[in-house]
Amino acid sequence: MKLFVKIDTQEEYYEVLHAWATQKLLSQIGVETAFVLPEKKEDSVNKQSWFIKILGRKDQRRIEIEKKYCLDFAKNYLTQEEQAEGVDYNKITYVMGQLLVPSNSLTKPNDEEEYYFSSLLLLNLWDFHKFLTLDQPENPYLFSYLEKDGLKKPEFVEKVVKQKKLLHRYAGTIEPCYENAEYTKELTPEQLIDQIYHSAFVITDSCIVLELAIAFKKDFLYLSGGKREGLVALMLQQFGLIENFVYDTEDPIYVKRGKASFAKLSKLKVRVKKQLLEIFPEITFDQLTKLNCPTNITKNQCYGCLACKEVCPKNAITMKEDKEGFLYPTVDLDKCIRCGLCEKICIRNRRAYLDYKEGYPKAICASNRLQEARRKSSSGGIFPLLAEYAIKEQKGVVVGVRFDKELKAVSDIAETMEEVTAFFGSKYVKSSFDGIFPRIKQLLEQGRYVLYSGLPCECAGLRSYLRKEYENLFVVEIMCHSVPSPKVFRLYLDYLEKRKKSKLVRMTFRDKTDPIQKMKFEFENGNVVTAKYKKNNYFRAFYNDLIVRPSCSKCTFVYNHRVGDLTLGDFWGVLKYFPEYRGYRGVNMILINTQKGDTMIQKIKEYLEWREITFRQAFTGNHKKAGTLKPERTEVFGKLSKVPINTLLEQYNDLKQKTEPKESEEGIMIEDEESGENLVLSNLGETKEEKNE
Repeated sequence: MKLFVKIDTQEEYYEVLHAWATQKLLSQIGVETAFVLPEKKEDSVNKQSWFIKILGRKDQRRIEIEKKYCLDFAKNYLTQEEQAEGVDYNKITYVMGQLLVPSNSLTKPNDEEEYYFSSLLLLNLWDFHKFLTLDQPENPYLFSYLEKDGLKKPEFVEKVVKQKKLLHRYAGTIEPCYENAEYTKELTPEQLIDQIYHSAFVITDSCIVLELAIAFKKDFLYLSGGKREGLVALMLQQFGLIENFVYDTEDPIYVKRGKASFAKLSKLKVRVKKQLLEIFPEITFDQLTKLNCPTNITKNQCYGCLACKEVCPKNAITMKEDKEGFLYPTVDLDKCIRCGLCEKICIRNRRAYLDYKEGYPKAICASNRLQEARRKSSSGGIFPLLAEYAIKEQKGVVVGVRFDKELKAVSDIAETMEEVTAFFGSKYVKSSFDGIFPRIKQLLEQGRYVLYSGLPCECAGLRSYLRKEYENLFVVEIMCHSVPSPKVFRLYLDYLEKRKKSKLVRMTFRDKTDPIQKMKFEFENGNVVTAKYKKNNYFRAFYNDLIVRPSCSKCTFVYNHRVGDLTLGDFWGVLKYFPEYRGYRGVNMILINTQKGDTMIQKIKEYLEWREITFRQAFTGNHKKAGTLKPERTEVFGKLSKVPINTLLEQYNDLKQKTEPKESEEGIMIEDEESGENLVLSNLGETKEEKNE
């Protein structure tokens, strides 16, 4: 779609910066924006008087300088074309403030609910990065920018500077004489952005400077008497920052700060983006949600693989948890040196799955011959054989996921088979693996053999982070359904602990102590409770993609897009093709994706019961493409802080018969394979029927 926008003024910061921000935002959602920026007006007399009106002073030299700077900025960052396609400009103006129309045609907010929103506030900090200098100021400073004199503004600025004990830098269309202050007479738009970003405090009567200060989350004061102060008052009122509007410079200095104000700003951002969806129905909401990260991807695309964070040479990227409990990268612009490495290795920005060599992939189904190994594993017990080969034969290490003392899933490195046992069994929750990639690289560089097991996106992140192949690295990719929220998992465990009045010390998602696999929870006070995992409220929410990471709906590591040398998963279709496996209690589907994987299977083949299968058979019961996000997912996370977790998950359990963890005074509850009825094995070995809860 092409959108034509006429901007009457290229001589003022307000117009050109809003035009640039508008183009930046709309380009992110696939709208090509063409701006017309006239270099002259037909009537030179009117042009001259109009300049004076805009700048608020009769300074021809200043007018020409600012005109040149802003015109150069416009030419560099905006296009100049004259073609329009049907878009309701008034709607866009209403959504984003005074952006897409001439300055004298501001659409007024409606009478029911007035609000003003600037396109600058819809952008992420990273969008401004190109305008920032890498040199940081040695000492914190206060930046003041005044457009109009009056109300003793310079005296007020001096008072704040002394109170805050900061250095002082200033600019603007008036030139007061401050003591010990650094003055820049003509600022380009780039310099204006840079000065505000690096400042510690901002004082202004300019709307555009104020909007930038808010966008950069600076402490600020706005002095009454500037242009568009009506819009400023409206904007500060809705953000909960109206106390920062100074009507009288004789009043005591007060600056309102706090996260609550910016929480309101975040809510307004969501609201504005929803309105943009109404104007441009062909776009999706995730296109509007860019990460504050130089990888230049949307939030819904981010796997959280940590490759960008770990590869950053300046530690400029950190992972921050959102309200759903998932981690996303955010960049510290002060540390970033614009090397572009994070964008280069991002597994969304490059093809991260394997290029198959001739003869691959192959598929087999297999189980460990030892029943005890199968019993301790969620599936066929193949992983223990791989780990044993890595540690005993290769004198290497194994990387896997275990529960820590707080039952948080974490990635760790095991040196012995005793340590490896903590990795056994499925963990249906997103693990924490911060710092693992650099440790793996160090081991590889030392010549140690490393067997890495993880989800496909994590395996892809590791390979991308390493940026070269290592002969001593073997990657085992775990077939993934989706990635549940650690926050939801923790809330569910807290619910169980509160219910049993004891701390959880151990849990198993697919315990095989009994004929039917169940979730098993062991408490500090000795209580042991179980639940049918396929009917449990938490598991159903995970299975139905109601608590999963948004990127799972856009996952590219499905079907024949593999990452590991081997891919391990459950062979759900085993009885359909091989009835003789009935009662075997665990069979793996294995994809052999590389020569290295083929060699590994040959090393452990004597310990396997195995059959060759087709690629299609391997995916019986395993999804071949990413699922779509359901509306119910939004509902679940929307209620997460309002409804008790078990009550919430139970509302969305799609089964008529639902089970929660429970214990039996008479023995252990199991499910009969044939009838599906619950049976209780008493301490004396007797059985009796028991109804479902």
